[in-house]
Amino acid sequence: DVDATQDGPGLYAIIHEGTFLSGSVAVPADKDVLQILPAGTEVWVLEVVLREEESRVRGRIGSPAGWISLLDTKTGYRWAERRAPAAPAAKSEVIEPQAICVSVEMAEDGVE
Repeated sequence: DVDATQDGPGLYAIIHEGTFLSGSVAVPADKDVLQILPAGTEVWVLEVVLREEESRVRGRIGSPAGWISLLDTKTGYRWAERRAPAAPAAKSEVIEPQAICVSVEMAEDGVE
């Protein structure tokens, strides 16, 4: 198994062409995919969850809102790489950074 401790909130770059965005922390079925993100898209991951039963590390992103797979803990395959950790909040004030995302049409045969 792969060490998933390197993942945490922060700026990530999508490195898998056609990364699925879903509304649930669970790995989505095709019908639950909200959007497909192209490689090169930068997103802010706000929360990271280890889904042991699915061998995945999943990240909740703010814009577009939803969940993506970050890492397969069995194979080491990555959908997104962290570019910068989240900045510490000042005076216990949490500010959610904004992300820029390019919207694409969902392919019928998209693979996550």
